[in-house]
Amino acid sequence: EIALALDYIHTLEPHIVHRDVTPHNVFCNVDGYVKLGDFGVAKASARLSQTEAGQIKGKLAYLAPEQGSGDPVSPRTDVFAAGLILFELLTGQRFNKGASDAELLYNALKPKPVRPSSLTPAAAPFDDLTCRALEWHPAARLPSAAVMAESLTGYLAEHPCDAPSFREYMQRLFSAEAAPPHAGSDASLSASRTKPFQKPAPDFTESILTTPTKQTRQLPGHR
Repeated sequence: EIALALDYIHTLEPHIVHRDVTPHNVFCNVDGYVKLGDFGVAKASARLSQTEAGQIKGKLAYLAPEQGSGDPVSPRTDVFAAGLILFELLTGQRFNKGASDAELLYNALKPKPVRPSSLTPAAAPFDDLTCRALEWHPAARLPSAAVMAESLTGYLAEHPCDAPSFREYMQRLFSAEAAPPHAGSDASLSASRTKPFQKPAPDFTESILTTPTKQTRQLPGHR
């Protein structure tokens, strides 16, 4: 859904580059539709006022290399950011991690290739797609958000995920998080676990997984 929203704004005339595609700006409404919001730093290709040279837009942990260096942005800048979100969804970890703004900016300028399966073996089917989205040079990246959407849609067509199976998976995930560690378990693994949710997650799975994906692209305003 994020990729479809990006494809929509990238194919407008003039096209729009969001420049701030981060988890903070992705929302899910009560009907299960995924929305891309906060166009506060978006840039239209025909805008008269130009961004000051070297000015950095977007959150540091989700910058594309060309943003960090102040170079011109393009739709592939948003593709990189979507790849960062995909990496985070697959692994549960940020791609760009740093203890300071300076370290985050340095990592954004010189991203190190990391295959999601090196952190989460089950993510192996998405390794190539994610790594192509996170190529350092824009010319080497996925050519468009549409290609990302088509790739993900193709995977789901071969590996359908319906609401009951997704709900069962989430219940098992929350149960595993809430269960106390077994005696003799690896201390580092226990320490790396996040705090269990105190409340069960809202059951939006039925609407999320049964809503036609094309609807997002047809909406004229992605808020």
